[in-house]
Amino acid sequence: MNAWRSDVEASERPGAPVGWSNTRLYLCGQGGIEAVRASGHVWRDQAGARPGAGGQARRRPGVRSADYEQHRAANLRKAAGRVRRYVKVNGLRYLWSLTFQANESDVGVADRAFWEFSRWLGAQGVLWLAVREFQKRGAVHYHLAVDRFLSHTALAAAWGQGYVFVTGPAHGGKPGAAAGYLTKYLVKEIDDKRFVGRHSYLRCAGLAVWEVEDTFTRSEEEFIELMAGLADLYGWATSYCRRGGEFQTYGAGPP
Repeated sequence: MNAWRSDVEASERPGAPVGWSNTRLYLCGQGGIEAVRASGHVWRDQAGARPGAGGQARRRPGVRSADYEQHRAANLRKAAGRVRRYVKVNGLRYLWSLTFQANESDVGVADRAFWEFSRWLGAQGVLWLAVREFQKRGAVHYHLAVDRFLSHTALAAAWGQGYVFVTGPAHGGKPGAAAGYLTKYLVKEIDDKRFVGRHSYLRCAGLAVWEVEDTFTRSEEEFIELMAGLADLYGWATSYCRRGGEFQTYGAGPP
């Protein structure tokens, strides 16, 4: 981790304003690197120095703000980023779908069944993360990512609620592929009111987290040059590169 930070610092361009940054990098271990650059603003690196919401009236409990839906959509996009990075950092590359034989449409009831099942995962020492989805018939089911191969027979017996099957990209393939598969369900959740007020994903305790490094790049071109240089240094392949608008994003991982 520290060596990677030195590589970032060595790659920085002269002339960056001291104490300010507009580019955030996420080191995801063997899962690669992600980065975002904000073209319209910069922020202070010092703790507590970022502009806050001072002077704004507090919202009363139970009363939604006028821009509630906008904030909810933004929070789900942030959650998708966290899910993607958790999967990459922890190597959660084995994907399963867990279904209910009964047409269980109550998210609270379904979650209680899932958390009971998660005790079995914990007893096996399995690291995991899951997201929900509603089937066309209205029943809840779960997309589960784990860090190791599990017996179908054992998993199905532990779940005990319905069908269990392998899903998504190649079972045990690249963590980046599994991450992309899971996050697409969070994006679908933006317009589903049945999930309002609930955590957008479920995860076990003990998942490793990514390292964050803030830096400054003077242009989109400089941002791409920095990221491409780090990817080449570690032998990573570019997974996506999106430019234009308020934010530019970049991702790279093992080929």
